[in-house]
Amino acid sequence: MSFSDTTPLLGANNQRRISIPSSRSSGPALSASLGSNSNINNPSSSSPPQRHWSEETEDISGPDPTSYGHQNTGAGYRRRGPLPPIHHSSDLDAQRFSGQDRPTWLRRLLCGCCCLPCRQALYTFQNKYSRTEKYSMAVAALFFFLAIGFLCAYVRAREAIPEGGSNEVIKSILSPEPNNLHRLKDDASKRNLVKLQSLFESCMDEKKMLEVGTKPLADIVQKLVNIFPATFSVLDRDMPSLVLESGVEALKSINYKMVETLNMRQLEGENRSKGQPRQDSSFKRGDASQRRSLVKAEREELALAITQLASLDVISVIDFDVDSDPKDPNKTVFKLNEGGLGLPSKHYYDEDKIMATYQKTVEDMFVIVMGKDKHKESGAAQSSKPPVIWPEVAKNVVEFEKLLATISTDQEDLDNSELTYNPRTLSQVSELIPAIDWSLTLEKLFGTGADTPDPIIVSTPDYLEKLNALLRDTPAMTLQNYFAWKLIKSLSDNLALEFRKPMLELKAALQGVSAELVTPRWETCVDEVDHALGAMAGHYFINKAFKGDSKEMADGIIHSLRTSFSKGLPQLEWLDKETRLNATEKVDLLIQKIGYSTESPDVRSPEALEEHFKDLGIDKADFFGNQIRTRAWNVKQVLGELGKPVNKAKWLMSPQTVNAYYNPNVNEIVFPAGILQPPFFHVDSPEYLNYGGIGVIAGHELTHAFDNEGRLYDAHGKLSDWWSNSTLKEFNERSQCFIDQYGNFTVKDPQGRENHVNGRLTLGENLADNGGLKKSFEAWQARFKSDPRGKKYKNHLLAGLEDYSREQLYYMSFARIWCSQRRPASAIESLRTDPHAPAKWRVNGAVQNSKHFAEVFNCKPRSAMNPDTKCDL
Repeated sequence: MSFSDTTPLLGANNQRRISIPSSRSSGPALSASLGSNSNINNPSSSSPPQRHWSEETEDISGPDPTSYGHQNTGAGYRRRGPLPPIHHSSDLDAQRFSGQDRPTWLRRLLCGCCCLPCRQALYTFQNKYSRTEKYSMAVAALFFFLAIGFLCAYVRAREAIPEGGSNEVIKSILSPEPNNLHRLKDDASKRNLVKLQSLFESCMDEKKMLEVGTKPLADIVQKLVNIFPATFSVLDRDMPSLVLESGVEALKSINYKMVETLNMRQLEGENRSKGQPRQDSSFKRGDASQRRSLVKAEREELALAITQLASLDVISVIDFDVDSDPKDPNKTVFKLNEGGLGLPSKHYYDEDKIMATYQKTVEDMFVIVMGKDKHKESGAAQSSKPPVIWPEVAKNVVEFEKLLATISTDQEDLDNSELTYNPRTLSQVSELIPAIDWSLTLEKLFGTGADTPDPIIVSTPDYLEKLNALLRDTPAMTLQNYFAWKLIKSLSDNLALEFRKPMLELKAALQGVSAELVTPRWETCVDEVDHALGAMAGHYFINKAFKGDSKEMADGIIHSLRTSFSKGLPQLEWLDKETRLNATEKVDLLIQKIGYSTESPDVRSPEALEEHFKDLGIDKADFFGNQIRTRAWNVKQVLGELGKPVNKAKWLMSPQTVNAYYNPNVNEIVFPAGILQPPFFHVDSPEYLNYGGIGVIAGHELTHAFDNEGRLYDAHGKLSDWWSNSTLKEFNERSQCFIDQYGNFTVKDPQGRENHVNGRLTLGENLADNGGLKKSFEAWQARFKSDPRGKKYKNHLLAGLEDYSREQLYYMSFARIWCSQRRPASAIESLRTDPHAPAKWRVNGAVQNSKHFAEVFNCKPRSAMNPDTKCDL
């Protein structure tokens, strides 16, 4: 139940959102392909057209990619509190072009030399040009990155990726400067800012974190061990350690050998709880009445362990969630989803090199958190109590996760709303997985006396059935070690850097970079504030960065997209009349949210925000405690929604988030203020640039309402079959064209081998990319034709870019937001887990299907960018 755990931008579940890469590049991602096929003077025309320069750039020191687990992406969007962290803009290109390898003195000299002509240019600019000329030149300067965009492929192909990067510019509101408080007149606003700054300061105090050490985490692990004891577990340091064999057969043999031991442990536990003395080890398995009570005790312990992890927002073998019922979108339901894995994808469990690194990481983190030898620390004698054998613990955990990987469902099936909608009663769930005491589980999650959830939505019944067999055949020792590892892994980000280096090494192995890279602490802490108190921070963000006509102008652009979409439906001959009417109704009833929430909570109101977060205590001297309290608060917020009507006013992203999403259960598109910023949008930019940016994103989210998943939901957000058989058949045939097209695109792994994009996994996002590009262009063209002289809408050409048409600049604006780069290992990681295609193919794949693009850039027929076969819905 990862209500707060971060995940990469998977766009997972049916809450569709656009994946925003780091804005680290200068220029459109389609530049490599324009070369010989374009009539534009292109400085990079000599570079090969198939360079892998437009793939997204990863940040090794950002959120832990291994924390994804194998999470369910079934029916309905996920109501998990703060969403995964955004990709931030960075100074990567500044590092690349600054000559970072030069000596410091030389860099300073060059910088000083550059300042002189800049000062002269500024003087000339101020005194020579008229106000109108200044405005045009200023906007041209903002768009300068587009002008040099055709260098993108050239630079990406020849420049090494700098080891690192930064997230987004730190929010000045978190600065402890007294002036920030003095500017505020409202008392609630002052108290809120103090709360934000306290959390930020606790995160920044690395010295304090180092002093505290790993004890807070070790204490939580020990509490779990007490809840789920295992006599022969290597975590129980008062008992001899057990050296394991390797592999699946080892787990089976261990289980067979441990049966009597486990039964004895349960009986002794029951007797001790009643004050009875420890039983003699001559207890026989033949007493059926005793065996039944022991089974019950084991089921109870599993329930207690799993819910203890869930209370801290840690996913174990099952992921609990409360969400809207896809069949009744006004009602909330309890959901059981898959969980369990510690790596981003189950495919990694077949790779020996990655698994060796993962096992070493598990071992090292156990040693760091729990200590090499308890007896040495306490000074106790070593002879009678051998030390824990942590390598065997790590092997134990990894072998168990391998088993979990074998029963985990493929991501494509988890993304299918129909396959993952399986309502069950409590008794049916208990029959599926009797290894867990479900009455006790519900009591621990929702409290004593709470109504029994009905129905319970099971995303993958087959997984639960196989999980039951796995839990039944796995010794308690193995499960205890696994549960302890899940805790350590999930909470290790809250430790000082010295104590989490093994996790960085694992991320380095997955992403193909140096483990020495560390995100600047302030960036991490800004993310932590956004994660815990995002709406509260958003209040100050919108006051500073979302002023004037931004919301009104963005609203008009997005509304024009909806109009364009509705007008285009009658032109789709493959839609029958009834389906077309239903589609039109869905567009008409679509809810449009822009900027920030005005309810639940009202981001504009300091008092409303203070009330919303009143139960979340923050101590500026206790960062680890703040994180634990935040996790518990998030869990309480989500589970507390069960039995209540769905809160359709609630936003799933904070105002400062650079992202957007479509929510099929509410039939809404949402655009936080964070994405209504350059390069996606600016109130002073010409419309063809804004439509190439935020317009395409709006069209992307709108298209999600009719993609392979969104089409399953009607105008009211209900999972229902509203497409005729003939229309569905035509849709599937047209979708297959996209599956085949993107399935032919490839990405190279670290060994130089070509890996194909999963056209089926990425289908929904590919449809949205293509639809967004097409519909945004049509919407802009309609506005431009209605006002060709620019009296109402800004469509003036920019000084210095007169050689390019507005249409060309539209496509350049679209491509600009995706120009980025990834290392091979990181690209492969994304290829396995991300429903978005690599950035290069998100751009080139969409424009390949555009006849208008080929005309605008004069692409030769049957060339890479103008193939004969074009996919279209």
